[in-house]
Amino acid sequence: MSNIFDAMLRADAENQRATRLREIDADLRALGTMCGDCAKWMTKGCPQERNRNGRSQGPSSASPICTKYVDDWSVERRREQLTAERERCSTEEQAQ
Repeated sequence: MSNIFDAMLRADAENQRATRLREIDADLRALGTMCGDCAKWMTKGCPQERNRNGRSQGPSSASPICTKYVDDWSVERRREQLTAERERCSTEEQAQ
């Protein structure tokens, strides 16, 4: 009976690992695809920001990126973190 539970636990762990790998891949694909990921977002250097009647108006953080896009430092750090986590998950998968 314990063999059945052990097999179920291993299958569940593998399912969780595979799910996390898919989530990491989706997060990596999404990085750098939005205006809010840009180092210039909400600054005077942002070509999309406009000053109308003394108020700055520009795209929301979820707007598509423009041609002047530059990765923000936080995007680079998050990409490194996700890549390292993906490598750990892949290594765990190979170990079992």
